[in-house]
Amino acid sequence: MYAVINEPAKKEGKNEWIRYRYNLTGYTGKGEKKKITFSSSKEQKSESYVRVLAKGAYTKEWTIIEEKMIPGNVLNQLRSH
Repeated sequence: MYAVINEPAKKEGKNEWIRYRYNLTGYTGKGEKKKITFSSSKEQKSESYVRVLAKGAYTKEWTIIEEKMIPGNVLNQLRSH
């Protein structure tokens, strides 16, 4: 699934245990719309593209990627969202 970080993260935890939770709208390679949730120990840059590997509502892995790595039909949906 692919998404763009276009909403601020929710900051959770205290001191050295701070996590940043992102709740985004993403799209599968087939263009199906899905809700994506993942967290990070660092705040990510706004407008970054992310690829998420998920099983159901569970995010297994996520990676910041370049725009050119996103299928054209999905990129169009992300830009219009």
